[in-house]
Amino acid sequence: MKGILWSIRKPHTDNIISGKKWDEIRKRIPKNLSPLVPNYIYETKANGGCGKVIGEFRVSSKTYIFAHKENGNKHLGNTAFIMPALSDEDLFNYLYDGKKNDGWALRIDNLKIYDKPKELSEFKQEIVKGAMPKKLIRPPQSWQYVEV
Repeated sequence: MKGILWSIRKPHTDNIISGKKWDEIRKRIPKNLSPLVPNYIYETKANGGCGKVIGEFRVSSKTYIFAHKENGNKHLGNTAFIMPALSDEDLFNYLYDGKKNDGWALRIDNLKIYDKPKELSEFKQEIVKGAMPKKLIRPPQSWQYVEV
C-alpha cells in the first residue's frame, strides 16, 4: 500500500499525541494527498525523539494559509484554527521567510499511535518503474512516498 512518511520533531509529536496539535503545518505537500492515503509519523531523533515510526493518521482536509507584512505589521491569512501548541508568532515565523510565504494546514484525523514504534526498515521507498523497492535506511527531510 502506498503512503506518505512525514518527519516530525518532538515536541510536535507529543502535542499531536496529546491532542494539542491537530493540524500539521507544511510549506510543501504531496500531490497525492487525500483522505484515502495513509500518513505515517516518523519521530526524528532531534530533541530526544526515538528515530522510529510512531503512528499513522489520515488527512481529512487541507487549508491554504499565508503570512504577509503590511506597514510593518505581521498578518496571517486563512488561519481560522487555533492550536494551543502553535502560537501565531511561531506560525508567522515559519511561513514568512522572504521567499515563500505560504503553506498548508493538514487536518490530522483517525490518529493511531503504535504500541511499539516501527523501524524505518519496515517501509520501502516508492516503487519506481523498472526498479525493485528498497527498504528505507534514511528518514525523509520533510516527507516522502513509501510502500508498506
